[in-house]
Amino acid sequence: MQAEGNWNWSTTPIGQVPALAGAADDPYFSQLKVRQAMSYAIDTAGLNAGIGKGLWIESNQWAIPGTWGFNPDVVGYPYNPEKAKQLLAEAGYPDGINTVMHFYNSGGSQTDLMTAIQSQLKAVGINADLDPMLRPAFVDIASAGKGFTGIVCMQGNAMTNPLLKFAQVRAGNEFTGVLVSDHFKQVYDQARQASDQETMQNLVREMMKISIDEDCMHVPLGINAIIYSKSKTLHDDEFGEIPNNYLSPKAWME
Repeated sequence: MQAEGNWNWSTTPIGQVPALAGAADDPYFSQLKVRQAMSYAIDTAGLNAGIGKGLWIESNQWAIPGTWGFNPDVVGYPYNPEKAKQLLAEAGYPDGINTVMHFYNSGGSQTDLMTAIQSQLKAVGINADLDPMLRPAFVDIASAGKGFTGIVCMQGNAMTNPLLKFAQVRAGNEFTGVLVSDHFKQVYDQARQASDQETMQNLVREMMKISIDEDCMHVPLGINAIIYSKSKTLHDDEFGEIPNNYLSPKAWME
């Protein structure tokens, strides 16, 4: 459809955000260097170009680029398999580790994504058996407090306010077992109680920095953006061009 050129297109960052997280009490992923090794092992740009067809929105944190909660100072873990191998060795696993990776088997594209990630992890010594789960079993991990071993692929909508996204994670009700450090909890609580927007923004951005650069809490794989095709007779509608979908009152049609 894009090649035909008969439509206008927009990409809105309100889709799902898959993010890998290791269990905080796992003998391997309780160690920061192992979590960092997992992060460096994943080629998020390559996954976007391949499975995402170049249409996903890359983000190294659970915040939408360009919105107030996004912290541009987050360094993250750019794809570096050699660094991943080095960190595994420093953690005491020069010969690699064996683990399991749980994910919601929502369809073929999700299976393709997790299979590609499995290959990238294996290349650095993280050998993860895939555990594709039907929805009832995944709900046990996602929201029923069952917890998990090894790695889980977290799922959740991208939100303009990261505090909403992390509310249940902070409370221990969502993806129970994911690392939530005391420092992260402290800053989260301060942000929730902030009396003005500027203070809240600064604290949320600090929270983004803690979650990635300090704790390596999870590995966001990007935002599975929603793609809209629109008639070329529609103009100035802004539909799908910002996180909240609506037709601009300035929209007009030929």
